Amino acid sequence: MDALAARYAGRVKFLFAYTDEAHPSREFLPEGYTGDHAPFTEAPTPARRLAAARAFRAALKVRREVLVEPVVGPGVPRPFLHAPAYHPVFVVGLDGRLLYSAYWLDAAELDTFLRAYLARPVPL
Repeated sequence: MDALAARYAGRVKFLFAYTDEAHPSREFLPEGYTGDHAPFTEAPTPARRLAAARAFRAALKVRREVLVEPVVGPGVPRPFLHAPAYHPVFVVGLDGRLLYSAYWLDAAELDTFLRAYLARPVPL
């Protein structure tokens, strides 16, 4: 995603969305993580969600802006949370319309979509 973010810089904004843990457990800990385990093993709270997102950002060396899903209220559409492989991608137009979504993030597929979308004389 970092490569795509660099390729489309100035034309597309790439964000990293940290979504909720349906069932907190140690399996969500980033590899080699030695910090506080509460954000990953106890019931989510806004503070724990932010702490977990910060830990992932550091562990995964994410350079993009990180959005953190709220503990309660609207967030990522629930059907995406029940997909067998859950690493979704969303493309949202400047007017707020959802233009593209997939249950699994595939950089090549996203690149194909973005090339076609940006090549349109007037984007949808």
